[in-house]
Amino acid sequence: MMRKEKIVKKFIFLVIFLGFFACYEKERQIGKVYEVWGGEKYLSGPEGFHPEKYNYTLLGTAESTRTFYGNYRYYLILTRPYNIVYVDAIMFSDGHYHGGPSTTAANTLDWINIFGAPDGAYAAVGGGEHDENEGGYISIDPGDYFDSITVFIAQPGIVCGNLICEEGEDEFSCQIDCPSYASMISAGGHHNCALTSSGGVKCWGYNYYGQLGDGTYTNSNVPVVVFNLIGQTSFIALGENHSCALLNNSQIKCWGENLYGQLGVGSTVRMTSNPVDVLGGASSEVAVLCAGGKHTCALLSDGKVQCWGANYSGQLGNGTNTNSNFPVYVLDGASVYLSSVVDISCGGEHSCALLSNGQVKCWGANYSGQLGNGTSNSSNFPVDVLDGASAYLSGVIEISCGKEHTCALLSNGQVKCWGSNSYGQLGDGSNSNSPWPINVLDGSSTYLSGVIDISAGYWHTCAVMSYGGVKCWGWGGYGQLGQGSPIWLSNLPLEVKGLSSSMISVSAGRLHTCALSDLGGIKCWGGNSYGQVGNGSWWEVISMPEEVFGFIH
Repeated sequence: MMRKEKIVKKFIFLVIFLGFFACYEKERQIGKVYEVWGGEKYLSGPEGFHPEKYNYTLLGTAESTRTFYGNYRYYLILTRPYNIVYVDAIMFSDGHYHGGPSTTAANTLDWINIFGAPDGAYAAVGGGEHDENEGGYISIDPGDYFDSITVFIAQPGIVCGNLICEEGEDEFSCQIDCPSYASMISAGGHHNCALTSSGGVKCWGYNYYGQLGDGTYTNSNVPVVVFNLIGQTSFIALGENHSCALLNNSQIKCWGENLYGQLGVGSTVRMTSNPVDVLGGASSEVAVLCAGGKHTCALLSDGKVQCWGANYSGQLGNGTNTNSNFPVYVLDGASVYLSSVVDISCGGEHSCALLSNGQVKCWGANYSGQLGNGTSNSSNFPVDVLDGASAYLSGVIEISCGKEHTCALLSNGQVKCWGSNSYGQLGDGSNSNSPWPINVLDGSSTYLSGVIDISAGYWHTCAVMSYGGVKCWGWGGYGQLGQGSPIWLSNLPLEVKGLSSSMISVSAGRLHTCALSDLGGIKCWGGNSYGQVGNGSWWEVISMPEEVFGFIH
């Protein structure tokens, strides 16, 4: 079992335990009330109701009175943690009291799930409609209307927190009631996905190709739930515009762009916004996935590797340059399967494998030296990564492929990178490409050390330190280095500002970066034109870490 997998499995156990504890405590809490606002186009019932696009402001518990003003129609939202909530009455009224204040009994309201709202929140659909010039308001009066809030524990079979849905419900109408704890984070080109402790997947950001997997092609600046994966997923991997998930039964599902067959469905149908099955053919179970620019690979439990998708640079490693829309084996020569692999990583147009002896082999594009064999010649077969002119790179415990560069974490906590260095992404204090591994520096002459996780992005690289902080280097034009303002580049590691000392994993995308904390929260920073920071905003650049909406903090 590889090192990162051990960390993830231990973490999953921890967050499941914490999640159970959180739900147990929430049963004793009074429901909270939230204000939601937005245009009429969002308020047409479950199919057209998209409150994940709204902003949320906590007004207070039902024990307080709040009056607020604004336009359009309002919805009251009350948390329904792990159970069913009944409220005696809710009063809605508008600014002119048309017909006088009215009271609506809760049992006449239509309770529906809110996707992307604070976890466990449900909506009581109702309220007055206000035009732009009318100062409408809703009064919440506990003395008259909230004097008896009763929380009833749901009967077995309808407790959403246990992943059991009522008859006729799907996973979108029966969400997890506990706060979401992330156990894994993966960054794609302009989107991200997180594996939750419940075995589900949430994604956010760019969605032109359906890579968020929520059945739409609409960008989202907050996490949305991926269809049909709750309680089933153990691993996730993101490419430039596609996403993949490994299920507990060793089945692989992918979604998003498929122009080169990177979804592995046996066709090149342009794209899909729902997860689809990758065609079978593996002789043993799948252990790990990786997704690159336009290709995908799977590490099998027997140490062999299969890849599919784009192959114009030989990134599938099967000795050809022909694209494949179904999995093919990576070969270690003309007819021998590559074997003894314990980890894999996919880059822009290349792929790498970590072997059980701590050495590394790479294949695919090599125009910037990203294969690490001392040349710039591309290869459609795996080649050995060299540590100098003749010695093999060894002592590696983790690998990460970027667009045109590759990095390796060594057993001594140091990092070596190779390939493109035009933006300083190799971290050696220069901007010169290197066709074989060179040490990342922590200053002018000291090797960076104490690293526990690495991630190579498009033009930048990041590392998690043993004390829980994150350091990044390379291009920072969109704030992806986390320095509080964009910087053109840094060819030496910089400490990301505004992070607590609790990060355990990092993932670098094209123009942004995300980090996972030991409590299951996620922070992202950098380019945000497509909502990839996940904080509910569309600001183009966010150069300080922000909490991703919908996960435990």
